[in-house]
Amino acid sequence: MGFLAVAIPTAISYIFKLDSSFMAGPETYRHVFVKDYKLFHQTYTPFYTNLGGYLCGVLCGEIYQKYLCHEDRRQKLKQTIKYLWLVVPLAGWIIDYVGTIMIFHEPSLWTALYTGLNRNLWILLVCFIPVLILACDSESIVSDFCRLPMFRIFGRLSPQIYLWHAMILRITSAYHRQPPYVNGLTIISQGMITTMASTMLAFFGHLLLGMPLSQAVDALFMRSKQVNKGQTKEEEAKSE
Repeated sequence: MGFLAVAIPTAISYIFKLDSSFMAGPETYRHVFVKDYKLFHQTYTPFYTNLGGYLCGVLCGEIYQKYLCHEDRRQKLKQTIKYLWLVVPLAGWIIDYVGTIMIFHEPSLWTALYTGLNRNLWILLVCFIPVLILACDSESIVSDFCRLPMFRIFGRLSPQIYLWHAMILRITSAYHRQPPYVNGLTIISQGMITTMASTMLAFFGHLLLGMPLSQAVDALFMRSKQVNKGQTKEEEAKSE
């Protein structure tokens, strides 16, 4: 999956001759609804171009279950990654600097490769490493704040929010018959409306669709475990 997370965005960027990345400029506000639309539509919103994020979540869960639940292993990992706070800003600056150079080049294999690496490196820097650091340093104020009940709710709703936010953006932006005047206030209000509407829709989607499906899957797994236990007991009785 790690290979596909890089290979798919790279291939899409190379085939469709897309820019290597998005860079905000003076014209961004004016053309925000049409500028770089093809880049966002092909490489940012599809699920198959975000496999790195899914893999990051799975790895965080595996590391937490196997290492961070044990105090001795957690302390060893904490000593290993405590200097990553210094690496993250430096690596982020290098990625941005390379992006400002690559965006002015004609689409090629190298610009497409930067597209695939850029997306996944930012996932590592912004999501994977901070989550590991906070999980290791469980006594910090930031870690306590991130464990508040409201964030647990948003954690359960976040997959549904991701699924619905693109549709909400289309609905809230499709009523313009003329090119709209866009400024900072428009961007902020659009973001707030999209966030609130996506969260509300995600809540009902999780309540009506997500929870019933998860309960059904749990029931099936419990049933299969009971059947396996029954077969094991029968085999043990026969062997005796």
